[in-house]
Amino acid sequence: MKMLRLTIMAVAAIALLRILIYILDKTSPSSAVFHRQFLFSLQLLVVLWFVVSLLLIIFKVSKSWVAGFLPILIVMLVLGVDILYSFWMENPRKIPRFLRNEFKSYYSSFERNIIDFEPCSVYDSAYSYRLIPGLAFTFGNIEYKNNYVVNSESLRDEEEAMSGPQIVCLGNSYTLGIGAEQNATFPELIASKTGKTVLNTANSSYGTVRELKRLVNADTSYLEYVVIQYSKYDVYENSAFVNNRQYLRIASDSGYRNAVRQYKWRKEYFPGKYAVTIGYDYLKGIARKIKRPKYFLSGDTDSSANYFLKVIDRYNLGPNLKIIVTEINDYNDMDSGFLQAVDSLLQIPEFARLKGRVRTVSVSDLLTRDDYFVIDSHLRPSGHAKVADRISYVIRQDTSAVQQQPM
Repeated sequence: MKMLRLTIMAVAAIALLRILIYILDKTSPSSAVFHRQFLFSLQLLVVLWFVVSLLLIIFKVSKSWVAGFLPILIVMLVLGVDILYSFWMENPRKIPRFLRNEFKSYYSSFERNIIDFEPCSVYDSAYSYRLIPGLAFTFGNIEYKNNYVVNSESLRDEEEAMSGPQIVCLGNSYTLGIGAEQNATFPELIASKTGKTVLNTANSSYGTVRELKRLVNADTSYLEYVVIQYSKYDVYENSAFVNNRQYLRIASDSGYRNAVRQYKWRKEYFPGKYAVTIGYDYLKGIARKIKRPKYFLSGDTDSSANYFLKVIDRYNLGPNLKIIVTEINDYNDMDSGFLQAVDSLLQIPEFARLKGRVRTVSVSDLLTRDDYFVIDSHLRPSGHAKVADRISYVIRQDTSAVQQQPM
């Protein structure tokens, strides 16, 4: 009888929470990430209470003091773990190695400041968002804080760099230099190492399509090289463009403002958020090792390379312009095989006119774990220096070879 009553109480509580999720989804969609996570955490606590209570009944200790104080003990346990996890989040080097992936996942989903949705950015109908022109501000996260100076074209670069650059660097937050001071980003270092004028047109979260759109709107009268930093998630923007007849749909102003609201709600804290979310992710990680892995387009290097080259081909950057392609991801995704797939596709007739103009430059052999932050996926200044060394070497060697050619 006790077990039946216990089961009815647990089922009723979970059903009530599910109904509440449904109601909140309808009445407050912008807070969905927050209220779903909060109410799901409560459901997990109900399940935990139910399982422990059943075990106490089975082992005939349901009348012990533990059973009487079980809800309080569970709350105290969760809050204690939550305090420990919040301390580790603020001190990433102290996180145990077996939990680092779960902390990184939590941080990127719920803790990380994203420059796209911060007050330093505004909606843009061509690119979805842009940095506010002429703004100087500080942006950072748990492991870094850096100064930004934005020029009149909403780029993190000097005003002078827009006048006839010889090299333009395209990319997302890695090229923008999240986690590094402006003079320590690899585009800035390439400029000092090659002696050429370099313009950094990178923006966080941009894929290849918007990056190239930035390029064609820049001054290309003296342009010699385009350096494209590719990341694995660029394939979603690139495939959307290719599969939609070379048109990329940009979110509306209201859509962007809704994304900002969702971003703010996602970062809201509730007691137990660290403990329940990270603990649940850890258990899911164990289950994933047993299950067959899901297919993700971002992990399909052949498709990624195909979409990438189709976008490059569509923009027709000119026969004399040299394109250097490198790939930078989180440390665990660095050796993806994307660049090798690009090299293979350049040999087929479909991309014949790009052959000899597109050159892949790998930096995966240079970057170590120490070149990345612990829970943030971005490069430390040491990583930017290594990337700049490799690309600058390629450009200097190429320039030297051109100069030595007979007239």
